[in-house]
Amino acid sequence: MYLRLSEYLRPSSVEESLRLIGGETTALLAGGTHLNVYGHEHLTRVVDLQHLSLGGITLAEGQQSQTIGTLVTLQTLARAELPAELAALQQAARAERNRAIRNRTTVGGRLARDRSDARIATALVALGAEVEVVRLEGHEVVHHVQPVEAFLVRDADARRRQLLAEVRVPLGGGFSHYAHFGLTAMSAPYADVALRVTDGVVRLASGGHGPGSAHTLRLGTAEGVVASIGVGDASGTWQAALREAVVADVPAYTDVYASGAYRRELAVALTTRLVEAWLAAQGVK
Repeated sequence: MYLRLSEYLRPSSVEESLRLIGGETTALLAGGTHLNVYGHEHLTRVVDLQHLSLGGITLAEGQQSQTIGTLVTLQTLARAELPAELAALQQAARAERNRAIRNRTTVGGRLARDRSDARIATALVALGAEVEVVRLEGHEVVHHVQPVEAFLVRDADARRRQLLAEVRVPLGGGFSHYAHFGLTAMSAPYADVALRVTDGVVRLASGGHGPGSAHTLRLGTAEGVVASIGVGDASGTWQAALREAVVADVPAYTDVYASGAYRRELAVALTTRLVEAWLAAQGVK
């Protein structure tokens, strides 16, 4: 219960919002799903962002990137007409099986939450996405663009003092796919993986690995293995090398839901399935 809550504010501009946020007892409200769970008894102020113009899905000028407002809901994202190369992003949105959650949870909210099961974050890291962050520097509103993976490792104080304006996903063709595993269809994933291959450049990301590991990780060693496979390699000899690489990339994070060893094996299995899907899309049996 919010026994200490005394202020509910709904600013109409980004600048006004930035002047209201900050501090451990202030929370931002986008879709509101996170505020429905426990752990917020200390809050004294809620700043509602729903009057801000941070929605919409558009192609950027020259169609070099897909721009997604941070107040776009997962349901809107799941149903949007996006280029086929961004399949991983829509698969991640649709992986949230609870329709009520999809209707309320926003892209920005999922990225801003300090959790290891964000799904959307895993897909966006693999897709090479950037985020536009807005904050006050003195009396000036300043916009910064940074890779999603850099944003995800920010400290808690920085997170409280800035807003996410939009996500930019680069276009350029290629293949992408997302896979996850949870105990049930409604469970948060114990591990998830996303893959993108564009003009021979491979990006792999995996989530569900807990505090101290940035939650969503680039699998750099595994990326090198996948890049070396080649679309004509149907021998199957790459699986052993890929398994070794994923195990090297993924930390052994254990909690009440699953052991670190189990999460690693899940990451191996999911990554292998995505590579097989990529090879199949190239006509390799």
